[in-house]
Amino acid sequence: MQSRVRRHGRHGKKFLLLGFLICFFSGGFYQYKNGRTGEVLGVQIWGQQSQAYYEAWESGFQELEEDVSQEDGKRDIEESVKSYLGMQQDPGETKLGGTGEYADRRRGKEAEEKSAKGAGEEARRAGEGQLAEDGFADLVPGDKVVYLTFDDGPCESTSQLLHVLDELGVKATFFVTAQYFGEEELLAQLREIVNRGHTLAVHTYSHQYKEIYASAEAFWEDYERMEALVEKASGRENRLFRFPGGSNTGQNVEIRQELLQTAEQRGLIYHDWNSFVGDTEGLSSQQMLEQAVGGVLPRSKSVMLLHNTPDKDEVIEILPQIVEQLRQEGYDFAVLDETVRPFQFARLPDA
Repeated sequence: MQSRVRRHGRHGKKFLLLGFLICFFSGGFYQYKNGRTGEVLGVQIWGQQSQAYYEAWESGFQELEEDVSQEDGKRDIEESVKSYLGMQQDPGETKLGGTGEYADRRRGKEAEEKSAKGAGEEARRAGEGQLAEDGFADLVPGDKVVYLTFDDGPCESTSQLLHVLDELGVKATFFVTAQYFGEEELLAQLREIVNRGHTLAVHTYSHQYKEIYASAEAFWEDYERMEALVEKASGRENRLFRFPGGSNTGQNVEIRQELLQTAEQRGLIYHDWNSFVGDTEGLSSQQMLEQAVGGVLPRSKSVMLLHNTPDKDEVIEILPQIVEQLRQEGYDFAVLDETVRPFQFARLPDA
């Protein structure tokens, strides 16, 4: 009898310990999900979403996983989306916990959105072209917009992608590299992107992470090589770029603050993303479609990460479905420019 009591006592302690750990990590997750995760080397770090973790969280599991190391030139998203589960939006925007919560709120807001749409049109006419004090334009009430962004190209499938975008009547932003063509053919590809009405921006010249992030000097040398090609192809000064792996990649942690300070000094604008198609995660076409659309719906403004590389043809195939479903939800599509307020995972603290 006493041994049974002792066993029960031991089990009770285990359950108490388990309960404490659940409360502890749940509290940490709540704090993370509803605000910034903290500062690293004087840089504010914000979260982002991962569909696999998001589904696990909806099932009641809250699990922290180590960053997945990435092969140079292969996977552009692992370190930036594999840090915490859940869905994180722009700082200051409403945080929605999941599809169920979102559905409840959306039903309650449908009437509000309808009335806001009329107000938004009036506000657009009255304030068109006006920028905030920081130089960025915010959406007026009722606006819903998606910015499709394609990383890592151009490549052999870019012409097919451009044809599909033409058929859809959609313009996109291409964060480009020089990894698949020689300079002459690369310039021809970049000019074709511009001629089709899309936006060119710098991603990286080599896409070799270890070389790019070896030092701040190495990063800017790589950047400037690609910047020169982008400006030559577009005929205009470039101010937009995307960090390889995202601004909070583990590859740049030692030089991150210096990179962000230099970007600010140069007047450059870097864009991360707050939705993605999941084309680096081994998802099926249907799963990528659900990921892309589901990641946009909780937001009025979404910067979607996609890739244009030789092994990402499935993205081109499902693009018409992504665009069609989002248009049915009332979204327009636009390109990033210098007036679009950027979504950024890592940023310098506000002065």
